[in-house]
Amino acid sequence: MPIHWTKPTVPGAPSFAEIDGALVGYVTETAFEDGRWLAQVLPRGNSEPGYYCYAGSEARARYFVESWLKYHAPDTTEWTQRR
Repeated sequence: MPIHWTKPTVPGAPSFAEIDGALVGYVTETAFEDGRWLAQVLPRGNSEPGYYCYAGSEARARYFVESWLKYHAPDTTEWTQRR
């Protein structure tokens, strides 16, 4: 299950996590003054809110997304059919 991260085109835009072309999550910087990052996992696509948490850095936020996908959704064959 290789996760491909897209680079944001403008500063402050989210980095999206994709598996075989299917969007599975993203990380983005928040407006909070303490520099929090939002990590969001979208196991059912954009139709449902999914799961999220806040992290102190972009690297930690990506780690949360990747860890959730590794342990809770090891088989993503149905996800790639949703394109």
